[in-house]
Amino acid sequence: MLTVFFRTTLLFALTVLVIRAMGKRQLAQLQPFEVVITLMIAELAAVPMGDVGISLFSGVVSILTLLFLHSLITIFSFRSERFRAFICGKPSVLIRKGKIQLGELERLCFDLNDLIEGIRSQGILNIADVDTALLETNGTLTAFQSAASRPVTPTDLNLTTDYEGIPLILVLDGAVQREALRLGGFDESWLQKTLAPLGFEGPKDVLLCSLDTQGRIYVQSRKKDGRLCVRQVLKPEQVRW
Repeated sequence: MLTVFFRTTLLFALTVLVIRAMGKRQLAQLQPFEVVITLMIAELAAVPMGDVGISLFSGVVSILTLLFLHSLITIFSFRSERFRAFICGKPSVLIRKGKIQLGELERLCFDLNDLIEGIRSQGILNIADVDTALLETNGTLTAFQSAASRPVTPTDLNLTTDYEGIPLILVLDGAVQREALRLGGFDESWLQKTLAPLGFEGPKDVLLCSLDTQGRIYVQSRKKDGRLCVRQVLKPEQVRW
């Protein structure tokens, strides 16, 4: 029993490390060769777990070999566009200038229902509003509305906009996020002074506190009432991140 526990724990930890080493893209946007490698890793990790007669070492070596192959293919893909096209394929145009490319749909075994569903997943209700649609190499559908149908942007109106970056999470469930404070050029004393006028005794009373790049702070209480405060505490030009 202890042997099975040890083997399972070791293979689980190794599999997690290998998937992490393959990069974040592996978790969200799988290329064809990455799908194959992921399936093989899962199989190679599962077999030694249930059969103690199989060498644990051989399973570990096989998993690490797949990691090496993934790294090798990734390097070649970066350096050679031709190799990348061979191993990953190329995006396919399913709608061009508003016209559905029926031949391409048939070649890919991609029916109209799949196309319409994919367009809706992009937030577009009417396929007539789509000017271009691509099936990416990882299997996701990307759709672009025609110029006449897309929402008006500030650029269309010749308006200038302020910088909008990622908000800093300063407090998370009562715990001060010191790295975020450091990134913004603040300290815990500043945080305490900022929270006090909003009716919070300290970070322990806060469920979530974030500061956006416009200088607005968002604070919600951990108490049952869930009191929420949104205030301007900095000028946009004072933002440092």
